[in-house]
Amino acid sequence: MQLRIPAVFWRFADYWRLPASLTRVWWQALSQSRYAQPTALRQAWLLCEGAALADPASLVHHTCAPAEVLAAVEALVHERRLARRTATQIEEAVLARVTREGTWQ
Repeated sequence: MQLRIPAVFWRFADYWRLPASLTRVWWQALSQSRYAQPTALRQAWLLCEGAALADPASLVHHTCAPAEVLAAVEALVHERRLARRTATQIEEAVLARVTREGTWQ
């Protein structure tokens, strides 16, 4: 089954410079997750796709802040939805776009 990945997730993936194959694997893990953090992140991206946001900056700097994204990736590893090696690749790409203060560049 081919999952439809929201355009906003592709935009984040482009910003993180994630390869398309890794983006698809990550979205599949997010789509199958039952854990709270990955589910909340996935729902935020889906809501963003389905409705105009009142405050897109809130999505970027709060809901999808680096710490939130990394916590969701770790939750996917704990849930066994992502392999450690895959998670590390995602985390390295995400961290490459984070300032010393822990915000997006």
